[in-house]
Amino acid sequence: MLTLLTLTAHCQTVADITQIALMKPGNDSIGVVAGDSAAQLIAILGEPDQISDYYSEIDEDTLKLYKYGKNNIFFLHDKLVNWDLSDSGIWVGAVHGQTFKVGDKLVSQNQNFRQKPGTRPTAQFLGFPVTHKTGISRNLHFDSACVLQLTKGAIQLDSRVELLFDRTNKLFSIALLD
Repeated sequence: MLTLLTLTAHCQTVADITQIALMKPGNDSIGVVAGDSAAQLIAILGEPDQISDYYSEIDEDTLKLYKYGKNNIFFLHDKLVNWDLSDSGIWVGAVHGQTFKVGDKLVSQNQNFRQKPGTRPTAQFLGFPVTHKTGISRNLHFDSACVLQLTKGAIQLDSRVELLFDRTNKLFSIALLD
C-alpha cells in the first residue's frame, strides 16, 4: 500500500519513492521503481515502441528515452530516473496496492456541506490533497494539481511526483521529476 504523510504545516504530501511503481495495466503484482534497470522495465512492460537518446540539460548527460505510446520513461546510466505519463497504457502505484492512471477522476470531499459561492469543493485523489489553482507546468496547462514530495526512507529527496488535472477533473499527466 502506498503510504503517504501529509504535513499540514507545509501543506505538502510526502511519499516514499520506493513505493511508487510503474505497472502494466491489469497487473499490480509487479512493478518497476526509480533506480531499476531498463531490462527490469522491459520484463514488466514489454518492449517499448521506441528507444532514443535524449540530452538532459539538468543532468548534463544523455539519457535513454523509452517510449510506450505517449508515455516517456528516462534512464541515466541504466537506472530509471524520470517518467512522464500522458496515456493510460501504464499504471502507477504500490505493488499489490492502490494504483491510478491517466484518465482517472478527482473525488470531491464534503459534498453534503454548503460551499461558498464561487468556490470549488475540497478534492482529493486517492487520499492525496489536490490544489484547485490553474497554472502551467512543463508547458502543460492544468486546472488542479497534486504534488508529492519524495523521500527514500528518512532521506528527503529533491524529486517529486506531479499529478495534473484538466477542467473536467480528469488526470491527464503523471510525472516523476527531479
